[in-house]
Amino acid sequence: MIADNIAPFLNFCYLGLKKQVSSNGSEEISGAILEFYIDYNWWITSGLNVLIGIIILTNYKRI
Repeated sequence: MIADNIAPFLNFCYLGLKKQVSSNGSEEISGAILEFYIDYNWWITSGLNVLIGIIILTNYKRI
């Protein structure tokens, strides 16, 4: 669960930070060159999957 979702989550975090920091946004740069778009639903889903995976690992004996 963690291994499958950590890479997309970090990628979306990077793209979100890049969009916030740049003066004109990353829509032109990311869309034209990298073909990456920020999908907020997938960003939230992958973040929750990482969080749930960490909670399951830390509480494995109780589960």
